[in-house]
Amino acid sequence: MTSAERIRILRERDGMSQNDLAAKLELSRSSISMYEAGERVPSTYVYQAMADLFNVDLDYIMGRSDKTTVLPERLDYENKALGNTIYINRTLSAMRQLNEEGQKIVANQAELVKASGKYDRAKSERIYKEAAYGGDLDSDTADERLAIVDKRRKILEEKDKKQK
Repeated sequence: MTSAERIRILRERDGMSQNDLAAKLELSRSSISMYEAGERVPSTYVYQAMADLFNVDLDYIMGRSDKTTVLPERLDYENKALGNTIYINRTLSAMRQLNEEGQKIVANQAELVKASGKYDRAKSERIYKEAAYGGDLDSDTADERLAIVDKRRKILEEKDKKQK
């Protein structure tokens, strides 16, 4: 598979348009179009930025290897982009290693868990807010108080780390 094909496939995999990718890389849409058409070759800098963005090895995006690994610094990047949700990264990493049938099974299981309603994030957060602050608070007030609690927790964690 050529580098041009890889760039297009990775962009589409991440649900980005050419305009989206261009904006993230601070390039023009026409540059992305030319890369994907094989009419232009990205610079080393652009290849590296794409590899970081798509969480793949440089050799993979350049078409020099058919295998890629998830590097720790790239995991950190994805964690920040996805709200520090390590479980999403673990799932994505596992999904990338499965064939199409395996990916379908995992996706179906995720849909079943979601459909149960038992693990609904919005519902869990609402219940937590009501339990923590009582049902008479509006959502914004509860969010503000939760932010303060989270900030205090982080400060205490930092103090504990410094003392150790």
